Amino acid sequence: MDIIAAYKTDTAAELTGRYFPFGKDAQLLVARSGNPAYVAELTAKLDENKVALDAGGPRAEELANEIFADVMSKSILLGWTGITRNGTSVSYSQAQAKEYLKLKEFRAKVSAIADNFENFLVKEEAAQGNG
Repeated sequence: MDIIAAYKTDTAAELTGRYFPFGKDAQLLVARSGNPAYVAELTAKLDENKVALDAGGPRAEELANEIFADVMSKSILLGWTGITRNGTSVSYSQAQAKEYLKLKEFRAKVSAIADNFENFLVKEEAAQGNG
């Protein structure tokens, strides 16, 4: 087994993202979970809100949802094409991404893309020195 071919990821794509199909006509530009921007942003937000999060309860859960939506909108969901609302095209913005990421099922879909290391593997041609 060629470990490099099987596991070498594109570190640039992990940070800047790749486009992935989403639904019939849309694509999402998603960076990899755990990238340096994500880790820095998440660490800062968790430290900043430690007392409120440690308190637990519904407010802490709401705050955690807000934090993850904010962090992911800055470091994971970096763009899109083909997203609409009521038949009208929605342009990407970090603020709009944050609003959509507050929807836990949408956030779960984006997270699944970002968490899958295979989505960020070096393309076969590049791995073989042809790209």
